[in-house]
Amino acid sequence: MSLQSIGHFQNAIYEMLKTDEKLTKMVVGIYLSVQHDAKYPFILLSLVLLQDVSKYSKKIYDVDFEVSLFTRDRVQEPILKIADHISHLIESKPIRIADANVISMRKNSIEWVRGQDGMSSKLVMKYKGMIGS
Repeated sequence: MSLQSIGHFQNAIYEMLKTDEKLTKMVVGIYLSVQHDAKYPFILLSLVLLQDVSKYSKKIYDVDFEVSLFTRDRVQEPILKIADHISHLIESKPIRIADANVISMRKNSIEWVRGQDGMSSKLVMKYKGMIGS
């Protein structure tokens, strides 16, 4: 299993989110990199940390990633509804990549960040995935 498997893993999650009809009606865009002047609400998918936890000849990677939701709503209900749907997708749908197996996926934490403009906010869902050969 090569490090390219991690890119395939990110792309598989991105495609799962981007092709979900219900989610695409709830947000304006789903991105892999920061977009200049993006319309709200939108989602940003980011890889954060990769740890090699291999045992003997079995290659295993722990992958930390974040799904960030950006909004301008002052109330939390709409963003939490989107977060619930994303959590359901990530935690219940099997993720398939060609050159590795996704062993497990779980949400570690959620944090809220208020934007410097005082109007926007970000909800960050932190996940951990385990990928093996």
